[in-house]
Amino acid sequence: MQERKTVAIVGCGDIGIALGQALLADGHEVIGIRRDVSQLPGSFRRFAADVGSKNDVSKLPSAVDVWVYAVAADGRSATSYKRAYEIGPANIGE
Repeated sequence: MQERKTVAIVGCGDIGIALGQALLADGHEVIGIRRDVSQLPGSFRRFAADVGSKNDVSKLPSAVDVWVYAVAADGRSATSYKRAYEIGPANIGE
């Protein structure tokens, strides 16, 4: 039997939800993190957060075994890309 892990999926959209459901089926705990959690399955622990905000990220759970970063930029501007692919990972990694 494998060890039960707590997996946080940051930017939990369609792909993250599919991954989370597979992980739940294998007996793991799943934390779904996105700005709007209303579309996440009820079986996920849900956290509303914008990874571009240090304040939001500081409120995320710390007892996580595995982090999956699956964020997509919310636009095609340099600012959107920077928030999603530079600022967000830096905030999560702190």
